[in-house]
Amino acid sequence: MRFKEFKVLEISLEDLVNSEAAIKNLKHGLEDGIAFKIPHQIPINFIKDFQKTLLSSLSYEDPGYIERKFGCPNNYRVHWDHSKQATKGKFMSWSFYAWNKESTELFDNFKNIYILRNRLAGLSPNKYLDLDDKDFAARIAAQFYPSGVGYMDEHVDPFNVHQFAIPTILLSDYGVDFHKGGVYVLDSNDKPFFIDRFLNFGDLFLFHTSIPHGVDVVDSDVNLDKSKKMGRLMMIAAVNALTNQKSFQSSTKNE
Repeated sequence: MRFKEFKVLEISLEDLVNSEAAIKNLKHGLEDGIAFKIPHQIPINFIKDFQKTLLSSLSYEDPGYIERKFGCPNNYRVHWDHSKQATKGKFMSWSFYAWNKESTELFDNFKNIYILRNRLAGLSPNKYLDLDDKDFAARIAAQFYPSGVGYMDEHVDPFNVHQFAIPTILLSDYGVDFHKGGVYVLDSNDKPFFIDRFLNFGDLFLFHTSIPHGVDVVDSDVNLDKSKKMGRLMMIAAVNALTNQKSFQSSTKNE
């Protein structure tokens, strides 16, 4: 599948999740290669506070891998072209799980994004949020790509029963926090379309998982400055297999 065009949906997230017809139309558009920006009513101040909390904990020291199993703690990782990365890249990541009390406010505010994801996949609205499933988990995943080095190789996300499209929120300002590179999708001519250039801080967007995409080196013309927090930050509404699940794939570690 290849990217076809970028559109702004004419219905808000909050109305979308309650409309069978709107979900059906969105799904058809995604299957046709359209990438969408979806208006929403998630408080912008909450999103800004979330951004500040993430950046305040930013570090280049990797605390090490924590096994992704039911009940595990929220955690932070530094992905720096490790040999075990399924998709090569240089970025930092945060993981927040619904079973941890400190994640409650996050999941309360971002709940409709997961409901959207579930409805697109034909699942019950609260699937993975209700913690009944012990093989897969809802994970609020944030990723930071520092200016000068941050990137992720081009790839296609694995299609699964729970994964039709991956809703993402941009937590940076293009043209302020970073000026070049960022997330792209490939069109039918294998030409990259840079989505960030059409977004503002806090915007929600998504595209079909089968479209090849990646993160082009952020601000490739500057040198990495670890004293600054310039770069591209985003939040992904992810669902991942847990290590007790027999079909667990290492590729899910990069989502």
